[in-house]
Amino acid sequence: MAWVKKASAKDIAWFGAKLVVIIGIVTFIFFKLKDNQLELKRALSYLALSFKNAPFTMILLILLMPLNWALEAVKWKLLVGAYQNVKFVNAFKGVLLGLSLSFITPHGIGDYFGRIITLNTENRMQYIGSILIGRVCQMVPTLLFGIIGVHYIWFQGQLYLAVLLVIIIGFILLFRTHIFKYVSKYSLFNQFFGAIKYYSRGLLLLVMGVSILRYAVFCSQFLILINLFIPQLSTKIQFAGVTWIFLAKSVIPTFNFLSDLGVREFSAMYFFEKYQVDLTMVFSASIGIWMLNILLPTLLATPLIFKAKRP
Repeated sequence: MAWVKKASAKDIAWFGAKLVVIIGIVTFIFFKLKDNQLELKRALSYLALSFKNAPFTMILLILLMPLNWALEAVKWKLLVGAYQNVKFVNAFKGVLLGLSLSFITPHGIGDYFGRIITLNTENRMQYIGSILIGRVCQMVPTLLFGIIGVHYIWFQGQLYLAVLLVIIIGFILLFRTHIFKYVSKYSLFNQFFGAIKYYSRGLLLLVMGVSILRYAVFCSQFLILINLFIPQLSTKIQFAGVTWIFLAKSVIPTFNFLSDLGVREFSAMYFFEKYQVDLTMVFSASIGIWMLNILLPTLLATPLIFKAKRP
């Protein structure tokens, strides 16, 4: 009888914790939307106008959102597959749950918890290394293509500097497996990087390929909106600006996805202001992508928190 009461108390506490998290997410979103009412209204008006003028293009833009997160789920499924078989649906739920929890946790910690808690295993901490490997693989195309944006901002006329940077990164990637295996020997990093030994070079290349494909998807989304909002810019400048924004939001520390929105706005202004375009259009495109790729799936995934099992 005491065991039943103890279990019931834990279940009640777990339900209460989930309720607090959901309230926290909704509250964070409410105040962020309230603080950015003008920008959000402007972005929504531009999106509505674009939907009226180019409905099929906007439908394509919306359809790329689930594809974006589906590719992230595929990557997570591949990484978890080294330890256990996970259905795509469960991997997808883990990714979305992690996205929701990231809203109220610093530096994306909620992403780790959201993904791990959906796995059917007692030793969930071993998957932290898998998440980090996935993030490193996603960072690779962000860095490589981000060089294009950096070149347009700082190194115009000095392409050799960008090429040199690509070569350096290429050598790092070439020996990345050996580096991870060497670092994993030390106890400080063992928990995080010891997972690399469970992955073959072929599997890591496959994960890298999915990461590049995902980068292409959300770059395409941003390019679609930029082209709709400020078509007077050449495609190469639009692409360079998009690569710069994604690089900036990946390397500049943010508290959570809400402050990530501020980084998007700042990096967009920093790049596009010298091209004498209406920066409100640029901000609206950036906010539009944030609403579509981050805010909307977060709201849709929040009910999954109620279904999360107690660790």
